[in-house]
Amino acid sequence: MHAGLTLVELMVTLAVFALLVVIAVPAFNNVININRTAEGINAISRDLSMARSEALARNANVTICASTNAVTAATPTCSGANAWETGWIVFVDFNRDGVINGNDVLLRATGPIASGYTLLASGFDDTTQIQFRPTGEPRDINGNGINQGTFRLRDNNADTNQNKRIRAINVSPVGRVSLAVDSNGNGIVEDYNGNDITS
Repeated sequence: MHAGLTLVELMVTLAVFALLVVIAVPAFNNVININRTAEGINAISRDLSMARSEALARNANVTICASTNAVTAATPTCSGANAWETGWIVFVDFNRDGVINGNDVLLRATGPIASGYTLLASGFDDTTQIQFRPTGEPRDINGNGINQGTFRLRDNNADTNQNKRIRAINVSPVGRVSLAVDSNGNGIVEDYNGNDITS
């Protein structure tokens, strides 16, 4: 006697498998997107904190700027654009000109984040680069220590609740880097002024 599946049993098995796939794939994609968002926001947070720490430790100005060739060029450059998803570089900026040149020292080059994500700065005097003074404060474009802002990471593939999928990092006037939180409980994180980040 041969054991096996009848055609009906096989069809039922395939139907159950198809149902599991339909349920599991969106949930799996959601987990992947959450992990990619966490990776991106953690990377910019890590490098902002490092830039501030190096400024303090070296008693020098340290710049972090958006870059399109952070990991592809022998000497990467600042892009001059508020499009941080393409990557960024951190360097000791001895002459404080916001350009890696002369005796400046490259400290870290971070490549692009996952495709489908946008990483933008807002609130800073210059959203294309942030420079930390030897005191750890972010300089404004005139060289003063009063500068603050927010980096927000947005998943452009998100659903209608994409405002609830935005993650952000706030930088205080003294250079403290912190994860943006939802203090009013509406599911949307807030910028350094306490405003909901909705775009």
